[in-house]
Amino acid sequence: MSILSLWGLGGLFALWIVLTIAFQFRRLQAGMRIRDPLFMLPSWSFFAPVPNTSDFTFCVRYDHAGEMTPWRRPHHPSHRSLSFLWDPGRRQRKVVVDLSQSIAESTKSGGTSLIHFSTCYLLLLKVASTQPETLFATGVQVAIAVRPSGAQNYELFFQSHVHELGIGPALVPSEVTRNDP
Repeated sequence: MSILSLWGLGGLFALWIVLTIAFQFRRLQAGMRIRDPLFMLPSWSFFAPVPNTSDFTFCVRYDHAGEMTPWRRPHHPSHRSLSFLWDPGRRQRKVVVDLSQSIAESTKSGGTSLIHFSTCYLLLLKVASTQPETLFATGVQVAIAVRPSGAQNYELFFQSHVHELGIGPALVPSEVTRNDP
């Protein structure tokens, strides 16, 4: 590689750095985005324009022969020792958080009558109904709990009806059920 091509490559990289820094200013973004059809300029937002005032979490509980389990968060497997390098469950956890916030926002704005038919609700119900605990459960109930900033405990913000799973000990094949001697 010749010295001229190295200088050209360095200049191109320096121009990209300068444009990336300029792109972080909101008043310049609209004009620059038009000239960036390949989205080569990243936008980093370290602080939200409207900070969060509360924390939402998704909770589930199961019906086991008429007994409801306590509320808890669904299990999302991750490898804690390597999560800084490789965390395949990160996206799934992020989706659950985003769906929970979307339902909470819909509920705040008064759209509770059709919330049970929304895509967000149905996806959260799917997450809850595919947990390992559902093998012998006959029903599942989902909720979104909220914790205001500075508070210690979560409070239920949204709670669904109990949904039948259609599976349980009577419908599980006999070779799957546990036979104690």
